[in-house]
Amino acid sequence: MVVDGKIIVELKAIEQEHAMHRAQSIHYRKSSGLKPGLLVNVGKMRLGLQRVVFTKH
Repeated sequence: MVVDGKIIVELKAIEQEHAMHRAQSIHYRKSSGLKPGLLVNVGKMRLGLQRVVFTKH
């Protein structure tokens, strides 16, 4: 979901995080043109947060 037109927040309910989840999040940022984002995992007993920023290289 895009919040305030500035940041993408992606909610997941997964047991284990994989590199493909982060890659998918980066793809969303490339496609949208938005740089900052949060990847939130609510599938564990402990809430998982990752800040993801797309930068052009």
